[in-house]
Amino acid sequence: MCVFPNDQPKGFDQFLVRNTRTGNYNQGLLYQPPSTSEIPPETFFNYNEKCGRDKKMQGHLSVWLVKHELHSTTVILYAYGYNYLCSQCAYDVALGGLLASVYHLTRIEYSVDQPEEVCIKVFSPMSNPRISSVFWVWKSLDFLERESYDMLGISYENHPRLNRILIFESWIWWPLRKDYIAPNFYEIQDAH
Repeated sequence: MCVFPNDQPKGFDQFLVRNTRTGNYNQGLLYQPPSTSEIPPETFFNYNEKCGRDKKMQGHLSVWLVKHELHSTTVILYAYGYNYLCSQCAYDVALGGLLASVYHLTRIEYSVDQPEEVCIKVFSPMSNPRISSVFWVWKSLDFLERESYDMLGISYENHPRLNRILIFESWIWWPLRKDYIAPNFYEIQDAH
């Protein structure tokens, strides 16, 4: 576990993590990046309101981040004990708007029935969908980030092997985007 001095570090904010086994909330510190002009301010929730909403709905904390702060935040969460990446996915938020990359992290402790969970959402504009890769924190992200790139075109910077894995390289555009128009004709060569 990462321990900070008594005074709160610059750029860090209080956050709550709900223990799903006991239902209690524990207080911690998490980096809260400033909003940027690329993402509208309405995207970010007040952490207290967000924790209250998650308490009723999902039982775990959701954190929405600016894309350039993903790597530092995930390293801090890893130091806090969130060492298991349950899943990573991506989706198109709105037509012509934002793309989102979602990371589900779990803090697994010995003799705990229900581990603590955190969901991180990182948004990127569709015009330049670039997000820093956290492959070097969790190696299991190799194929997950490649699939998000293949289906939605999110370019994960510093990923060692970012190429298509489900669709052949000459495929035009990204099939899971809302503005994707499926062609009427597919030419499959050498198929029997």
